[in-house]
Amino acid sequence: MLRTIGALLFVIAATSGVSAQTLQCETGTTNGSGVYNGAQEVVVDRSNSNPKLDASDTIVAGGCDFQTWLGTPGSPHPEEPSVLFWQKSIANGYSCKAGARTANAFVLTTAKIVGCHIVPDLTPAGPSAPFSNLGLGGSTVAVARTTKGPVPYGIRACNLLGGADIAFDIGLSQDVVVKMGSCLEVDQPARVFFRTPDTVTVDEFGSYALFAPGILSQTPRSGLPTNGVEDKRIKVGDFHSAVSSCAPPAPGVPFDTADYWGYCPMSALQAGKNYRVCVDAGYSAQGAKLEYPGSLLPIIVDPARMSQPPGGPDEYQYMLITANTCRDLFGITTVSLLILGKNNWNDQSVRQFLYRYAEIP
Repeated sequence: MLRTIGALLFVIAATSGVSAQTLQCETGTTNGSGVYNGAQEVVVDRSNSNPKLDASDTIVAGGCDFQTWLGTPGSPHPEEPSVLFWQKSIANGYSCKAGARTANAFVLTTAKIVGCHIVPDLTPAGPSAPFSNLGLGGSTVAVARTTKGPVPYGIRACNLLGGADIAFDIGLSQDVVVKMGSCLEVDQPARVFFRTPDTVTVDEFGSYALFAPGILSQTPRSGLPTNGVEDKRIKVGDFHSAVSSCAPPAPGVPFDTADYWGYCPMSALQAGKNYRVCVDAGYSAQGAKLEYPGSLLPIIVDPARMSQPPGGPDEYQYMLITANTCRDLFGITTVSLLILGKNNWNDQSVRQFLYRYAEIP
């Protein structure tokens, strides 16, 4: 029978322990026939593994199987010892090297890697919901926003599609950078906004989920999702559709940016509660055109700051929207939508804003 020497394979995140909607892993291998009375290195990575791993996979583990043979293949020699030179991780792969001790023996080597990638769970009514900055030119976009104190839950936000890193602002002195196929996890952050890096302008897509407080680490981490905590995700309540009527502001409302035409109070959202607010395709109209540009329809949660133009002293007051996305709002007072782009777009034809909302327990 075959003899396996020095087998090593440890997995830090396996599909059996993580929701299939969150993480998917696959093992790829490469074999080397070895040489008589000598050693041969066998290297496996995404490009030469069988099966080939996806370019978005994060290599999370690896290992080596060494089998000593005497004479020709088909004649395993369990008494013939081998010499192990190394088994080690390399960039995006694993390296294995071993050799036989005698001239009439050789070692068959199998190098293994495990690659994992995130599979989106984008059902807004479920634990996870989508975010994106599609069509917003890399602008800062809200994922979770609170008007008082920190976000009362832990949050996992995953970078799923777009081809670039995502920089998450969670209220610290520096952004947390998350690579493609990885997630930010942090417990009760001050806020969660994301943007593309300073030198990159691409459309990013991802999903996020809330967790019961105390489940995720208070120290933010970037990497693969934590294993074994999927049952601690927070599921929001039932979704309701709402229509916000839009009009010029009443006298005395503190709008003083010259770029605005009107606003749309989102009166279905009650003060003091927490909500997930989602926007679908067809959220507004621009005359005979398609949706009014989401970059000109920021959601505002602090009416006292409505007079500040986007990109001003506090860009986080202006939560830009795009279709098929959600954001979570905590401890809100009043929520409105501004209509910007005065005299450049059909701003006065925007009479309604359609959205869906669900209460977060």
